[in-house]
Amino acid sequence: MEQGVLSIQRLNKGALQTLQQLEDTAEKVSDSEENHVKHQQHLNALQKAVQALQIKRDQLKKDLQNTPWKVLRSSVLDEKDGQLCMSSRSDRTGINEESIQEALSAALKVKAQHTLTHTCRLTGCSVTSVMKGKHKHIRICWDTFSNGQYCEPYYMELQTSRNHNILSISRHSLPYFLPINSMSQDLNKDITGFVNCVKDYLNAYISRRQQAFTLQNQHNTILDGEVHTSASFDNITFDLKLTNQSEPCTASIALVFDNLLLTSPSRVFVRIKDGDISRSASRKLCNHLKSVLAAHPLHIAVDKLK
Repeated sequence: MEQGVLSIQRLNKGALQTLQQLEDTAEKVSDSEENHVKHQQHLNALQKAVQALQIKRDQLKKDLQNTPWKVLRSSVLDEKDGQLCMSSRSDRTGINEESIQEALSAALKVKAQHTLTHTCRLTGCSVTSVMKGKHKHIRICWDTFSNGQYCEPYYMELQTSRNHNILSISRHSLPYFLPINSMSQDLNKDITGFVNCVKDYLNAYISRRQQAFTLQNQHNTILDGEVHTSASFDNITFDLKLTNQSEPCTASIALVFDNLLLTSPSRVFVRIKDGDISRSASRKLCNHLKSVLAAHPLHIAVDKLK
């Protein structure tokens, strides 16, 4: 009997030890998995930080390449900015290093100016320098086009601050409704982006204006009255006579451009002004007019509606 009791006690003790060992092993495994998870999270955070730093580095490189002093220094700023660093050793051959320096600087300037001028002409922009008293200003000219036809130029003069390496707008002939203040905030960071942004706004404005002019001048026979526009041509209204319908009528149309960079309307409003037409036919006609006017330039859309 006593031997049986001792055997049960030994069995219980062994089972408890085994259970404790299993619990210790499970705890170690759990700690190991938790450490692995923390390590992986730390590694992911480091990878994200590295990617963010790489993006910031690339942006800084881009900003440095597009600063006004980097883009313009060899062509329209002071000649001395484009000079090469010559050796300071004495002239053993008797050649005047200053003359060589001036010749190299002039040659580099002519080459850079030719390259810049050629590039600008292809994009409808040109950059030159002009003297205002003792100060040199930078003049930018934007040539505008519509349907392959030259329209008119717009100008801007930038004054330079050599001590602070800052460009600021001196005067311009751009339309007053362009967001010049917001665009010029990046002038000293990315002058190429600034020039291209102004060009996009001007070309969009010219496109909307020419669409309205073409409608008024070439399609006046189907207009009931004149075309009315806002100064920036982001709102165009007119009455259109629809005589090719089974039930002739006149539609009052309003085109709204929510963004001055747009050349197609964001919203089209149509109202049947007069005519003996049923409500269902009126609704169907309005939807048709909206779809055509939103999908095509104004003068082409009107051609399709004749």
